[in-house]
Amino acid sequence: MTTRRAVAVLALVVLGTAACSATEVEPDAIGLHYTAGSFDGKAFDSVVKPGDVEWTYNDDVYRLTTAQRSFIVRRDERADINGVISVPAGGDAETNGMLVDFEISVAFKTNTRDNDIPGYEGGTLRKFFEDLCAHYACQLDDDGEEPDGWRKLLREKFYPPLESAFKDEARRYFGDAIVNNVQVANTDSGTLTLLQADVGKRFQEYLERQTGKQFFCGPSFDREVPGDPNAKDARLLPCPPVELLIISADYNDPEIRKGRSAKKVAIDQSEAQAQLSKALADPNYLEYLRIEASRECARSAQAVCVFSSGGVNPSVSVPPR
Repeated sequence: MTTRRAVAVLALVVLGTAACSATEVEPDAIGLHYTAGSFDGKAFDSVVKPGDVEWTYNDDVYRLTTAQRSFIVRRDERADINGVISVPAGGDAETNGMLVDFEISVAFKTNTRDNDIPGYEGGTLRKFFEDLCAHYACQLDDDGEEPDGWRKLLREKFYPPLESAFKDEARRYFGDAIVNNVQVANTDSGTLTLLQADVGKRFQEYLERQTGKQFFCGPSFDREVPGDPNAKDARLLPCPPVELLIISADYNDPEIRKGRSAKKVAIDQSEAQAQLSKALADPNYLEYLRIEASRECARSAQAVCVFSSGGVNPSVSVPPR
């Protein structure tokens, strides 16, 4: 005979088993365990390390990626922003204020340190989730893929400070120098290299203001390594700066692009002609040509060497058969 008490206990066991579940955290992810029961309420419980399995009873485990990610702005439907960052560059009276289009990539990792805030369990990882991620539902989906909420968060938090950083820094350089990556005087660097570094620093500053904390670090970030806050090499800092790469830069106006391209071709041709004229006026260069022509004659029985003007301006010809 089965009593009512036995039935109640059996029902509780069955229901309890059904509500108990395991969440496996991928090796390139980290989990945040939150209670969600009727008695406990919604509260942070613990961090689930990469590769671990967490058994829960009516609770939630939110998984966030620890892998490197790139935020890309370029004319490509696969990019985070299918387009460009278009800002005015500096210049002379003729070119000042001309719009330059930039395609860029920002490589980063989410700051997933969970023990870096004294007295606050879960550290920066928890603050990132509660302050930003949860409002966008940016946690990984059931298949371990990044959801639309994560991509929306990046668009809203990355693009505005990127655009502002380019506006502030691009005006310090001439448009032609940017587009043609002209080498900067007294340096070994091209204009784009210097602009890239300037924008990267400015963007990091604006990004931290936008999000309220160092939630995003550079590709060299390692959550298992404390880092040195006094390191001269930025890659060794507790949260290294994100890495900005300028993929391309060109004038926004097609007519300006066409005109500047034609101008560059004319300048290149003029410089090449000047170098050739200078070389032909050098006796050493002419002697080099004579020696090379003589070698060509020696290699071919049919070749005829002709030296004009007393042995200079040599040429080699092969008579037709």
